[in-house]
Amino acid sequence: EITFRRDPENARPRINKRDSVKVKFNK
Repeated sequence: EITFRRDPENARPRINKRDSVKVKFNK
């Protein structure tokens, strides 16, 4: 699943792939 969203931590737009899953688990 590839989603285009802004990371509140980075405060800049980026393309989230598998990394997005790690971000969700961290939160």
